[in-house]
Amino acid sequence: PFARPPSKTSQIRNRLTLQGGGQIAPTSRFKADFQDLTELGSGSFGKVYKVVNRLDGCVYAVKKSHQPVRTAAERARRLQEVQALAAMGAHA
Repeated sequence: PFARPPSKTSQIRNRLTLQGGGQIAPTSRFKADFQDLTELGSGSFGKVYKVVNRLDGCVYAVKKSHQPVRTAAERARRLQEVQALAAMGAHA
């Protein structure tokens, strides 16, 4: 028989880890979805890592910001940056 893909609920549950006292805390999305290969660079705003996606096996560059997202507008700006970089496609 074929294995069914995990449901969204089970994916979220798999990203949760039990900590002391039985409390559930989310694990890092970065750690859950990617295997870190090496640091490519760093600056005042964050670091860029070469990673392998655990689901599709593809190699990506992932930027991890030092600053947390505090507002919806800030989140929208960061997503706009991600979309702009994704639209550029592969680089040689």
